[in-house]
Amino acid sequence: MSRGLAAALVTCLFITASAGAAPAGAAPIRLAPGEQTLRDGLTVAVRQLTSAPIAAIELWVRCPSNGYAPLRPGVARVAAYSLLAQKYAGLSLREEVRADGGRVVISVFPMATEYAVVVPSFAAQRFIGALGKRLFHPVIDSAAFDAGRAAAGAELAASAAIPDVAFRDAIFAAAFGSGPLHVSTYGDPQALKLTSAADVRGFVAKAYVPANEIAVVVGNVSPQEMARAIGAAAPLPQPQTAMPASMRSTSALPAAVPSVDLPGVALGWTGPPVSDEAAATAMDFLSDYLTRPGSGIVTKALAAADPGAEFSGQFITLRDAGVFYISVANPKADSKAVSIAEDAIRPVATQTLGGSEFERAIEAFRTHILRDTQTAQALADNYGWYFVQETPAYAPSAIEGDFAGDYFTQVSALTPQFVFETARKYLSAPSIRIEGSVRVVPTSAPSASHALR
Repeated sequence: MSRGLAAALVTCLFITASAGAAPAGAAPIRLAPGEQTLRDGLTVAVRQLTSAPIAAIELWVRCPSNGYAPLRPGVARVAAYSLLAQKYAGLSLREEVRADGGRVVISVFPMATEYAVVVPSFAAQRFIGALGKRLFHPVIDSAAFDAGRAAAGAELAASAAIPDVAFRDAIFAAAFGSGPLHVSTYGDPQALKLTSAADVRGFVAKAYVPANEIAVVVGNVSPQEMARAIGAAAPLPQPQTAMPASMRSTSALPAAVPSVDLPGVALGWTGPPVSDEAAATAMDFLSDYLTRPGSGIVTKALAAADPGAEFSGQFITLRDAGVFYISVANPKADSKAVSIAEDAIRPVATQTLGGSEFERAIEAFRTHILRDTQTAQALADNYGWYFVQETPAYAPSAIEGDFAGDYFTQVSALTPQFVFETARKYLSAPSIRIEGSVRVVPTSAPSASHALR
C-alpha cells in the first residue's frame, strides 16, 4: 500500500456538510463511510478509538512538493517547516505540543504534506484550534521563513546519507519524466537558495485551501466535540489549483536522475493506478509476500546472501501509477544482489502460487494489515494517504475486526490466478535498475504498461 501502512473507519459527524461534495469544477470522489466534506471543501474524518488515552490529529494537504509555476523543488518542505516555526503568543506549534507531552511530525511527499500531532486526548480539542489557526489561516513571517528554510536545508543534507531515500528518489525520477513525482521532495541546494519568502507564501496561498485538505482525528475523543472544534476552525472557501501531472517516462534512459553516491543497487517497476483497486490490492499482497521485513521471499534471500545489507522494498500506491521498488545498500551490494532479487521475484511472475501457499500468504497479509493499523496515528495516516490519491473509500481499516470496507473486499476477492496475472503484467521484467553513483541501466525496454496515459 502503500506507504507501508504507515502508512479508521469513521463515526458520523454532526457538522453541517454535504457528504461527498466537491468544489466547483472538481470531479467528485467517493468518501469512506462517515466521512464528510464541509461546504467550503474541507474533508473531515473522526474515529473514536478507546484503546489508549491519546488522540492523533492530522491535517493532510494535497499539493506538489515542487510547487506550482514557477517551480521551486523543495518549496513544500520549506513551507511546512516555516509553518511549524511560526509563533503565536510566543510559541511555535512544536513548543505548544511538547508542553502537553505530545509530539508533532511533518512528512512531505511528492503529492502531499502531512502534519501529524499526537497528544493526550484531553488536549485534542485545543490542538485542533492550534492546527487550524496555523494551517487553515496560514501566516509566515520572516523569522519563521528563515527557520523553515534552515530546517529544510538540514534535511536535504541529511537525506543524501539515507540509502532508502536516495535510491527511492532515483527510482521515481527515472519512472516519471515530469511533475512532482519526478523530483525529490528535498529539492536541491540551488533551488533552496533561490526559494524566497514570497515563493513560500505564494505556494501556501495556492496549496493550503480547503478543497486540498483533510482533517483527521483518531483517538479516545468525543466525535461530536471534535466535529464542532473542526467546524469552528475551518477555513473560508478558496479557489483550488490543479495538481500538476506526473507523466510516466517512456525513455529507456531517463534524462536526469538524482545522484546516488551510496554503494548499492535498486530495482523499480511501475504498477497499476489506485483506481484499479483489484490490481493495486494484488500488488499490495505481492509486496507483502516478497518484501515484508523478516518474512518476505526477497527479504530472506538477500539477508541470507549478505546479512549486513540494508534492504528496503514496498509497493507505493499512487493515483496515476503505483511504484514497486527494491533497494539494497551495502559496500558489498552489486549485480549479485540484483540477480538474487530477480530470482526470488521470478516465480510469482511465471506461475501461480500453490493453493496452500497462497492461503497461508493471504492470511499472513491480513494479519500484517491488522498489526500495522492498530495505532491511532497509523489509522489516521491511511485516511490522509488515500484522500491524497483521491480514493478515500479504499483506505484500509479493520479495527472492528470484521475486515469490512472496500479494501478488504478486494483482499477477499484475490485468487492465485489473478495475483499471477498481475505479477506477470507488472513484474515480468524490471523497468529500472539503478546502481550507486547514479549509473542507470535499464534491463528492458518499457512495456506498454509504462506508456503515457
